[in-house]
Amino acid sequence: MKPFVTVSMAILAAAALILIGFWAKARVDAWEHAWRSCQAHMSAITASELAYSRAWQYRASFSSPEVALEETRASLKRLQDVHIRVAQIERRMVAILEQKPFGLPLTTVEREELQSAKENIQKHEQKAK
Repeated sequence: MKPFVTVSMAILAAAALILIGFWAKARVDAWEHAWRSCQAHMSAITASELAYSRAWQYRASFSSPEVALEETRASLKRLQDVHIRVAQIERRMVAILEQKPFGLPLTTVEREELQSAKENIQKHEQKAK
């Protein structure tokens, strides 16, 4: 009877370790997904703004001064909105990078992104003052 209890306890302990391993892996995967999501969002904004800028320049070259002025105002409003969205994404990136699970060290790229995002946030705050 005693070997049966010992073996059962060993099996339960192994199962508990496996479950903890799966939980830890899921937590790291969720963190990486959030990080990749921020990166993808930032690159999508950059790409869409680049395309919008090129299209605006093309349209402005063929329009009257009044239309060009109105499109310039709309473009400035769009840039202000993008500026706000980028600042929000950078704040989220900083929060995600500073809370890497289990105290795992940041990679070189992650450290550079964290530093860059912090500097950009400081610049945004200084411009807002």
